[in-house]
Amino acid sequence: MTRTPEPKIERPSIYTERVTDWTNKELQLNRLHEEILAKRESLLNCSLYYLRQQHARQSHASDAYVAERRNNKFLQDIITTQTTLQQEADNPPSPRLTTLLVNYWSMVRSMKPVWDETLNNRTATSTPRNVSQSSTVHNHVANGDSYVMKYCHVANDKCLVMINSHVANVN
Repeated sequence: MTRTPEPKIERPSIYTERVTDWTNKELQLNRLHEEILAKRESLLNCSLYYLRQQHARQSHASDAYVAERRNNKFLQDIITTQTTLQQEADNPPSPRLTTLLVNYWSMVRSMKPVWDETLNNRTATSTPRNVSQSSTVHNHVANGDSYVMKYCHVANDKCLVMINSHVANVN
């Protein structure tokens, strides 16, 4: 008995179908992988930007905090200084300062005629510009202290007054 051969029906092979499916899936997975990597890079960039912004905010906040502390310290120093100066202003001046003030004004009053005379002489007589005239005047103030004052003037210049602040107690 002979069998009649069955007609050949062309069927795609199962192997070819599976390879095609796997290839398509692999291509799909590769595209998905690239999308995931792109999203990851984007998220990393966003997170870096966010972290930088947070750091900038914190540094601004810490800078503001440091500046506020510094300003409060300055304000406290000003208030303390103002209080100290007010207390010192309320206290009477020391006797030494009072004596010094009295002696200074007494010396100014006694020297004013000499200064006026020097100024008048300077305008009346013209001396060469580089020649200076000088003289020494001893002043005795009411309390017995002595001031030695040397005054100089140069023609066509302002009157220069030099005070030797040597104070000797004359007995």
